[in-house]
Amino acid sequence: ALHPALLYKAVRRLLDPLLDRYARARYGSGAEAARAALAALEDYVRVYGSIPYSEPRSPESVARAEGALAARAAEVRGARAGVTDPHAAASLDRLGLMVDFALRDLEILRMKGSGASPAAVREEVVALVELLTANADRGVFLLRGQGDLGRYLRHYDVSTPE
Repeated sequence: ALHPALLYKAVRRLLDPLLDRYARARYGSGAEAARAALAALEDYVRVYGSIPYSEPRSPESVARAEGALAARAAEVRGARAGVTDPHAAASLDRLGLMVDFALRDLEILRMKGSGASPAAVREEVVALVELLTANADRGVFLLRGQGDLGRYLRHYDVSTPE
């Protein structure tokens, strides 16, 4: 049987050139920043994000992930500023929304882990849902429409009344 680490490396060797082509086609001159952001989302969201039934991480480790992802967000914003192709620009805008969502998720988890007040955490969850709602028609987020705030408050285990 092939060791999982060797299998992963073999698959990455096959996929990386395809992902590079995809990034160039989708993000134009912003491809390098986009690839770095997509890799960071892959690395940090699955480990530190609010995946249901996963073990919470320490606030310090979440803060480190948040910092690394924030650096990628700045790179995407910088790349977006230099892109003139409207399709690549729109794609970078949508990628920026994905990274922003992940950053807000990590911020909420860090706050909860650090003992922030429920009111402060609730305020961040409300801001997250406002981001989702404001960008509902951008093709990035899937919303159910009604009850999204209540669903996210339950997801982050924040009491509803306030």
